[in-house]
Amino acid sequence: MPGRAGGLPPRTLEPERRRGHAETVLGGAELAETDQTRRAGRVSRGGDPCAGPELDVPGAPWNPEVMEASVVTLAELVDHLAEADGERDRTFVRRLSEWLQTHAPHLSLDAVERAGLTDVALTLQMREEVVLVVTGRNPDAPGEWSWRVREHEFPDVHVRLHREPVAAPYLHCTLDYGVAGLPLRLADGRRGFAVVAATVGLQEEWRVRLAGGEVVTVPAGQAEVG
Repeated sequence: MPGRAGGLPPRTLEPERRRGHAETVLGGAELAETDQTRRAGRVSRGGDPCAGPELDVPGAPWNPEVMEASVVTLAELVDHLAEADGERDRTFVRRLSEWLQTHAPHLSLDAVERAGLTDVALTLQMREEVVLVVTGRNPDAPGEWSWRVREHEFPDVHVRLHREPVAAPYLHCTLDYGVAGLPLRLADGRRGFAVVAATVGLQEEWRVRLAGGEVVTVPAGQAEVG
């Protein structure tokens, strides 16, 4: 693995000024980590699943269920979650996705709703930077539609917070390519190398390339680093 753990160079978080406002996004986040457990795609602390930042402490994230409908930018949401969570690293990106999934019934993106997409999934892809990939289907056209948003564009993504549940909540996922090449041992004894660590909703998965070239997907609990 080149460079530091995760194979990604460290970067310094810097505020980005847009339209006269300082808005911090994930672009400067130090995504590389030295803790191998975090590299392995874990979203737990002390062996217990993360419930995300608490919602009833000062500085904690907004709770859409007790708010009237409101709109914030994705950059503002990232900032607010980071105030409660601390470091902006790979674990934070997974916790961000977990918070979005937990509150999915009360969230929507204005651009997605204007496009009339259905079966919507939002994936935070982690490479050298974090990219939001939105996929969905248009009832009036065949195939799948895709929208890619880079970190510096997060201030232009508008997230609507709904007090009442929406009809079709989005699925929130992550893909962490920083673990690519990490040796893994599966529960059935097979060995291979990580392709990506993923979360789909609140479930953790490994995509593993086995010795023969086959790529399999296994739950996180069925693979160990080594």
